[in-house]
Amino acid sequence: MFCAHSLRQGLSFSSLTAIFEPTLLPQAGGKSLHDYFARVAKHHRLDFQAVEWTEAEDPGERDDTFYVTHLREPVDRSLSNFKYSGRWSCKNLTKLRSKQFVPTEDNAQKIETWTHTSGHFPTTCNNGFWLGNCAVNCYTQWFAGSLACPASNASTLDQYQVAKERLLRYNFVVIVEKLNDRKYVDAVERFFGVRGANTAALAYCQKSSMMANAMVPLHFENETLEQLRRLNQVDINLYREISDCLESGHNALPKWDPSRFDVGASMQVQILHEDEQKDTHRNVNVSLIVVPPLQPQTILTITKARSHKLTPISPNTIDDTQYTLRINTWRRNEQLIISLNHHSKCEGVHEIQVIWCDTENSPPTEILHHSSGKVKIEFHEVNSLNERFNAVEGTPTLGVLSLDDDVLRPCDALDAAFVRWMRHPERIVGFDARMHHVIENNSTNTSPADSTRWKYGFVEKSNEYSITLPSKAAFIHREYLDIYTKALPRSIYRYVADNFQCEDIAMSYLVSSVTLGKPPLIADYWAVNSFTTIYSRENISWKHGHLNQRDGCVTDFAELLGLKEGPKAKESGLELYPLQPGKMLHNANSFFGYGSEPEDWMSVDPLSLSCPRLQLLVKELQRLQSLTGREMRQTEEWLVAMKTDASAEAKAAGLVKGSAEWKLRWWWNCMIDLNTDERSRDCFADAQSFVSGEGSFFVCDITESQLHYSGSEWVAASPPKGTGLHEYVAYRGDPPCSANGQCLGCSSPTEEVVCSVKINPEDCSVEGRHIA
Repeated sequence: MFCAHSLRQGLSFSSLTAIFEPTLLPQAGGKSLHDYFARVAKHHRLDFQAVEWTEAEDPGERDDTFYVTHLREPVDRSLSNFKYSGRWSCKNLTKLRSKQFVPTEDNAQKIETWTHTSGHFPTTCNNGFWLGNCAVNCYTQWFAGSLACPASNASTLDQYQVAKERLLRYNFVVIVEKLNDRKYVDAVERFFGVRGANTAALAYCQKSSMMANAMVPLHFENETLEQLRRLNQVDINLYREISDCLESGHNALPKWDPSRFDVGASMQVQILHEDEQKDTHRNVNVSLIVVPPLQPQTILTITKARSHKLTPISPNTIDDTQYTLRINTWRRNEQLIISLNHHSKCEGVHEIQVIWCDTENSPPTEILHHSSGKVKIEFHEVNSLNERFNAVEGTPTLGVLSLDDDVLRPCDALDAAFVRWMRHPERIVGFDARMHHVIENNSTNTSPADSTRWKYGFVEKSNEYSITLPSKAAFIHREYLDIYTKALPRSIYRYVADNFQCEDIAMSYLVSSVTLGKPPLIADYWAVNSFTTIYSRENISWKHGHLNQRDGCVTDFAELLGLKEGPKAKESGLELYPLQPGKMLHNANSFFGYGSEPEDWMSVDPLSLSCPRLQLLVKELQRLQSLTGREMRQTEEWLVAMKTDASAEAKAAGLVKGSAEWKLRWWWNCMIDLNTDERSRDCFADAQSFVSGEGSFFVCDITESQLHYSGSEWVAASPPKGTGLHEYVAYRGDPPCSANGQCLGCSSPTEEVVCSVKINPEDCSVEGRHIA
C-alpha cells in the first residue's frame, strides 16, 4: 500500500480497480479521483472498474489488478456528507434551480440526529451497506463489509481488524487532505505518469447542495462536533494508522516506471450509477477521445516557443484553400445546430470539430450525424475552457478558426479573414478587439515594477487595442494550439481550468508573447460587423465578478508571459517584450482598413492565391474598395445581404434578439402589468399602498434576476415559455439597481418580503399568490 513502498516488485498490472465515495470533497474527493484514475487507466490502456458507495471486491483477489481507494479525516467526511445529502435529499436539491424546492431550516434534517451508523437512522443492511447514508465509523463499516451489519453480531474490534487488514492490501490509498499539498500531488502524478490528480470535479447534486447550504448556512454547537468525534473514534484510529507515515511530510513515492502496467487492448468501465439499483453494475464502452497527459519531457518554455518555426503554408494544398472550424459548446444544442447548419455550407470549411466536454449528456443525433458530413464530435473528459485549444486528434489543416456556438459569420467574411491570416500565419487574426487600460497604483507600498495594474475593457477614445477574442472568432495556426497546451505557464492554465475564465485572453497574449509583443491582427471593418449572435438565455458575461476576474487576467497573464513588467515577470525569467497596442480605426469612414497592419486589397494579386473561390472574393473586395461617394452604398447593401442570409435560420427560430420572431418567442408570451392586472394587482397595488410613506419599495423577478419596479416606473411581466414558473416578489427597501431590467441584485434580495406571485408562462396563469 502506498504510503509508500509495498508495491509487489517485478509484477505489472493490466487492470485498475478504484473504490470511491463520489461526494467526498468538493475540490478533491471521490468524483475528482474517479475522473483522474479513469484517465490513468485510459492512458495506460488498462481495464478499469470503479465501485462507488457499495462494498467492493476484496483487494488482492486478482494478481494483475492494481487496487486504489481513498481516506478522508472521518469527522470532516461525516460533516461533508451531511451537507451534501444529509440535510436535504439530492432528489429535492435537483429541483432547486427550477424553484420547485426552496431549502429552509424547517425542511432540513438536523445535524443533531446525524449520529447513527447510517446518518439519521441506524443501519439495517437489509440491502447491503450503503456508504452514501453513513455518518459514524463509515470506513470501518465499508471495509469490514458484511461484518458491519447487526445480523453478523461482530464486535467493533473485529470489524476494525478486518477493515485495517483489507486497507493494507490496497496498492494505493490516497489521503484526501494531502491533495492540498503540492509535493504530495506531484509524487502521485509522478507515480502514475499522468497529471491532474487534484483537478476538481463536481458530484451529482453537489452544485445544488452548495447553493442550498449557502442559502441556509449550517450552524451547530461545539458539543455536537465533540459528539461526532466521540462516535467516530474507531474510524479516527483507523485513519491515523493508515496515514501516519505522511505525518512527517514523507512523499517519497516511486517515480513512473514504464513496466508498471501492461498495455491492454480495449477499455471498459464498470461504474455503479447512483440512479440504478445498488447491487447492479453496467459495462460502458468508452469511445471518448481522452486528453493526453502532459509529461515533463513534452513541456515547452515560452523562450523555446518564441524560437519555434511554424510550418509554412504550401501552395496548391488544402492549407491555402480551406480551414478547420473548432466550435466550443456547452448545453446549447439549438444554437449549436443552427451554427453547424450555416457554417457547414461555407466552402472554406473543411471540417468542423465540436468540442464536447459535457460528460453527463450525449450529443443529439442531428449533431452526432450532421447531414453535411463535415461535423466531427471531439469528446473530452475534462470540462475546462482550455479544451478549446486542445485538438486531441489534431486538425487536417494548418488554419484553425476558433468559434463559440452562438456566433454566426457570413462565409465571405470568414474567407476574407482567412486570406488575411494566410498572409500573416504567425499572427492571430480575430474579429473582436479589446484593450488593456493602464491604471496607476498610487500606493506607497508597491515597488516601481508593480506600480501599475491593467484593466480589461473595450476600445475607447484612445483608438487602441491589444487583445482579440478567439471565443468570438479568430484564425490561428494549428501549432499554437499545441504551444498553448505545452508552453502556457501552468499557473495560467490552472486558473483557466479552475475559474472557467480568460482562455481567450491567454491565447491572445500567448501569440503576442511568441511574436515579441505584437498585437493581434483584426479582420476588415465590414467583416467584424458581419456577425449575428444566436440568442441564448445563459451568458457568462452576466455572472457576478466576470469583469473583475478579467481585470486580474490581463495584468497577471501579461507578467507571466513577459508582456509587462512586474514581480511575476521577474520570477519567470523571460526576456521582456512589452505588449504593443495596435491602432484600431485608420479612417473613420473606412469600410475596410481595421486594426494593426490593415489589409489593402488593391495591393493583393488575386492570382497569388491558388483557390478560384478566394481569387473571386479578392476581386470583389477590390471593386468594393474602389467605390466612392454614393456608390459606397453598395458595400452596405452587400454586407446586409450577407448577414441576412447567414442569420436566416436563427431569425426564423426566434433566436435573433430584437426581431419580430424573437419578440414573439421570448417577449410577447405573456404581458402582465403587475400593478393593474386583476390577477396580481391585489398583491402589488395593495403592497405599494401598504409601504407608501414608510420607505422604499421594489419588485424583482427572482427567477431571472430582473427588476420590474425601481420606485418610479413599472415594467410588465413577460416570462418566456419553457422557463418554468417565474416568481415576482415585492420587497420593502431600496432597489438593488438604479434602473429596471437585468439586475444581479434581484437574484437573492435580503430585504423584507411584502408579497409575491408566480406566473406560468405556458398559459399566463397567475399562481401561488402570497401576501405577507
